[in-house]
Amino acid sequence: MESSCKVIKLRSPDLSDYEDREKIVESLASKVRLAILDLMVEYGEVCTCELVPALGLSQPTITIHLSKLYEAGIIEKREVKKFTFYHINPRYSGIVESVLRLR
Repeated sequence: MESSCKVIKLRSPDLSDYEDREKIVESLASKVRLAILDLMVEYGEVCTCELVPALGLSQPTITIHLSKLYEAGIIEKREVKKFTFYHINPRYSGIVESVLRLR
């Protein structure tokens, strides 16, 4: 029996349609950002000042990671005086929880 590949004409996807999804996946590709999201899942909302001692990283490092998550739309923020509190955007909570369950 001989097998053969059928040559079919595939559609031509517009790669720009995938830019938002690419940002989301890239933002999740960091153990620090995954740890931050894990804490948000557990505590609901966290402040930068709480993440610094919890993760043992500097405030500027934490801020960079939070910025990447925020720019991708994964997290939202709430400012109270000089403090900024972050939580997972409800739109992405299912994705975040699924990624955190990966082993």
